[in-house]
Amino acid sequence: MRVWGLWVLTLPVLLLSLNGWASSPKAVEEAPAPEAEVRPMNLPCFGCHSQEAFESDQGFPHSLHRGMGVHCNQCHVVKAHESLTLNGGTCMGCHNLGKQKLSRTSMPARFNHEMHMGMFECQTCHGAGKFAMKSGGTRVTMAAINKGQLCGSCHNGRMASSPDNCGSCH
Repeated sequence: MRVWGLWVLTLPVLLLSLNGWASSPKAVEEAPAPEAEVRPMNLPCFGCHSQEAFESDQGFPHSLHRGMGVHCNQCHVVKAHESLTLNGGTCMGCHNLGKQKLSRTSMPARFNHEMHMGMFECQTCHGAGKFAMKSGGTRVTMAAINKGQLCGSCHNGRMASSPDNCGSCH
């Protein structure tokens, strides 16, 4: 049995060396080149558009996500020169964006993020001066809501339910 195992291990090495593989410099030269790394700057968009604008972390941590191997097209649905929309389903793969319990509020509150994602673009709530794109990154107070800020920019009794209905959040 040991002799058989020895032949199984040595026969391929013997055949390769008889074929000239072990000493042939061409074997290294003929090896296929590795595929080019897919990087954002290799996309056709950057032939005309500035890559710097796309690499900005203003409003969203793009560099963090790229560093984890997330590619632009996994989050963004692009129809060249027509539209750019977000694929919210990609976010749900790593983040809990369903029903959430908010901790940085005056009183414990709950929020249905998934429902809001179905009705609005991310920037509606996470644009400049609004909610931080980080869980717990914004303190929510009734004073701010009653001034028409944060939730109150929609929940004002005209666009959406009034903030007077305590039970809808608390």
